[in-house]
Amino acid sequence: AGVAIGDIIWPTLAIAGSAALAASYADLLLYLKYFAVIIFLVLGINLISNQNSKISLQNLKLSKSSELAGFTAGLLVIIGNPKAALFYLGILPGFFNLSRLTITDCIAIALVSSLIPFLGNLALAVMVEKSREIISSAAAMRKLNILSGCLLIFVGLLIFIEAIKHHL
Repeated sequence: AGVAIGDIIWPTLAIAGSAALAASYADLLLYLKYFAVIIFLVLGINLISNQNSKISLQNLKLSKSSELAGFTAGLLVIIGNPKAALFYLGILPGFFNLSRLTITDCIAIALVSSLIPFLGNLALAVMVEKSREIISSAAAMRKLNILSGCLLIFVGLLIFIEAIKHHL
């Protein structure tokens, strides 16, 4: 739940910041779309090319076992991650015309941005043993990285095509 709250905060701040910049600099959104393309392509290429990286499984435990400690840890990890803000600043203009977003749109984006990782975290928590098997298998991890990398590249190319069509 703490992670989900953090995932509401970052896209909301990114939308507000990007919308303010878009109001002042119309061409900035086009450059941010190209920035999003670069981010997706680099992430995808890195996932595909870094197949020899070793993943160490550790027994990670909170020092204090309670719901409040887990909530606080999740919230602080997400809030303390400036990469999340940069991610949303780079990605949101690729999907939305920020100058036309309403408050309802912003709420929907923030909720979806938190709901998807929240559901993913719940699913991962339920399937921890299966996840450990997948992660510990080098062949399965390689396939997962290649698939994820290809999907990131595909999304980057879709944003690029959309940006070119919008620019013309």
